[in-house]
Amino acid sequence: MHEMSYRGDWWLPDNSPDDAVAGELTFNPEDGGELQLIGAFREFNEMNTVTEVETIFGVTTEGNRITLKDCSIMLDRIASSSATMRTERCRAKEVFVDGHFDGDVLLDRVYLSFPLLENWTQFNAVVRPDSDRDMLEIIDIDPLIADVDGTEIKLDVESAGTLNMYRGADITQEVFLCIEPEVALPFETYRDNYIRKLQHFFSLGIGEPLNPSRIKGVVEHDEEEDQDIEIAYPVSRLADPGESIHPHNLNFALGDIDFEEALPIWFANYDAVETLHDLYFATVYHDEMYIRNQFLSLVIALESYHRNLYNDYYYMEGDEYCELVGWLEEEMPDVAAKPRILDLLRSGMGNEYSLKDRLEEITADHAAVLDGLMDVYTTVRDIRDVRHEIAHGDEEERDLQELHQLSQRMQVIIEVCLLRALGLDEEHIREKMQNNHGTYL
Repeated sequence: MHEMSYRGDWWLPDNSPDDAVAGELTFNPEDGGELQLIGAFREFNEMNTVTEVETIFGVTTEGNRITLKDCSIMLDRIASSSATMRTERCRAKEVFVDGHFDGDVLLDRVYLSFPLLENWTQFNAVVRPDSDRDMLEIIDIDPLIADVDGTEIKLDVESAGTLNMYRGADITQEVFLCIEPEVALPFETYRDNYIRKLQHFFSLGIGEPLNPSRIKGVVEHDEEEDQDIEIAYPVSRLADPGESIHPHNLNFALGDIDFEEALPIWFANYDAVETLHDLYFATVYHDEMYIRNQFLSLVIALESYHRNLYNDYYYMEGDEYCELVGWLEEEMPDVAAKPRILDLLRSGMGNEYSLKDRLEEITADHAAVLDGLMDVYTTVRDIRDVRHEIAHGDEEERDLQELHQLSQRMQVIIEVCLLRALGLDEEHIREKMQNNHGTYL
C-alpha cells in the first residue's frame, strides 16, 4: 500500500453534502487515514469529546468519491484566540476511493498484489522469440485457479508495453491474485477470511513478512461499467523486502507445489489450527516483540496445535480417570492442599498431556526432518523448563540469547509442521530450514 493525499469536501451520511466541511485526507500504511478538517462536523458544545462514527463521505477536488470507515472524530485545536473557530481531526481505519458506501462495502471480487510475487512465481510474460533474438514479445500466461470452498482464487500476470520513438519500449508486468466468491461479500470478509490467509501463505513461502502492496475491489453493475475501488487500511510496520530475493532463500516457490491443490489445503489447515497461525505470524510480523512474549506465544501456538490436531492426548479413559479421582478424594488425608488438588484433578488437568508430552509427540511426527536439524530431546526439555520458570515466576538468570535461540527453534518446528501439511518433500524442508535458520540450529 502506498501513501495518498486528497483535498476535498467531507460530510457525515446523515447530513447533506451541501453542509460539507473542507479538509485534507492523508493516508500512510502504518497509521491509517487522517482527515484534517477546516472547521467541524459537530456543535461547539460537543467538541470536547471523542465521537465514534462508522462512515464519513468525501468528494475530492479531482472528483473522486471517498468513503472512510471506522472513524473517530476529535477536537484538533482552537484556531483563534477568541475560540469562535475550532477545527476537528478524524482518524479512519479504512479508506475506499471512488465510491460511497453507507453500510457494508459489498464487493463482487477483489484483486491484490504482494511484493516479490514475480520471484516466487517465476512468471515471465516477456520473451525473446526464437525466430528473432533481437526482438521482445509479450506472451499470454495461463492463470492458475484454486477453488477454496466455492471461492475462486486466481493467480495471474498482467503485462503492458508502451513505445516511445525516442526512448524505445517500456514493458512491465505485475503478478496478482483475484478473489472471486459466488456472491458479493463485505470487504471485512475478504480481509479476514481470504487476504490475511493469503498474506501468511506467501510470507511463509517467500520467507519474509509481507504486506499487501495493492488492493482493489470491484462492484459489478448490470447496465454500467464495473466500478473499481482502491482500498487501503493500516498494516504492520515492516522492513522493505526489496525488489528481489534469491530462489535459494525461498521456503518454497510456485514450482515446488501444485497451486490448485496446495491453496485449499492451506485454508483448511488455517481453520483447523487458527491459533497456531495467529500466534506464529504475530511473532514473525512483530520482531520488536519482547523475547519472553515471543517465547510464550510460540509455546502456546504449539500447545494449541497439539490440542486441535491430536485426538488422543489423555493419559486415561474418562470413566477410569473419574474413578481414580473419586478414590483419591476418599483416601487423601485432610491436608490444607486437598481442596486445591482435587479441584485441579476434577477439572481434567491431571489427565491431559503435559507440555513436554505434547512437544515430544509433535516432534516425533516430524522426526524425519527435525532429527537432522537439532537436538530434539534437549530442545523440548529446555522449552518446558523455561516455560515453567516464566509462568511460575521462578525464572533463573537466563541469557536472552538462549531464549531467542529457543524461540527460533520453535519457529522451525512450526514451519516444518506448516510446510509438511502442504505436502512438501522432507529433504526440501530440511534443506530450507538449514539454509534459513542454520545459525540457531
